[in-house]
Amino acid sequence: MSSVTDRRGVLSAQRRRDRLVRGRPRLLFLTPAVVLVGPLAPLPFALTVGRGFLDDAVVDPSFAGLSSYARLVTDPVIVRSSINTLFWLVGTVVIPVGLGLAIAALTNSVSWGKYARLAIVLPYALSGTAVAVVWNFVLQDTGALNSLFAWDRPRRPRPVLAAELAR
Repeated sequence: MSSVTDRRGVLSAQRRRDRLVRGRPRLLFLTPAVVLVGPLAPLPFALTVGRGFLDDAVVDPSFAGLSSYARLVTDPVIVRSSINTLFWLVGTVVIPVGLGLAIAALTNSVSWGKYARLAIVLPYALSGTAVAVVWNFVLQDTGALNSLFAWDRPRRPRPVLAAELAR
């Protein structure tokens, strides 16, 4: 090995050591969360699986073995519910994420990609904005809700929500 390679190796090791030293405060802040959440996160799962080996008695349950799990896979209502849940999962998570990734990958390298992404994202953004504008109109002091309740006094609107907000 030459001295340049050794020097480069020493600098690289020094930089790694400096990164570790700078990262220690982050690890110190992370440690309580890992210590508390690490053992406690799987606890409800383990208790649920353990409860599955007992019968349905609330007071003094007895050991039932795998009968609960056998009933779980043979009950047609639970099987149908599980299939519906899988369809819902695919329809609401897998398909939108897959389409989003495909559209992002396809529109990333073309010159008109930002306009295509805008055309896809704009309806989502506008729907929330439109709902906010409509509710703002409905809930104003002179808005539709107060006009409805103050139909006999059209010149002096009665703020319905003002009394609730003042509490």
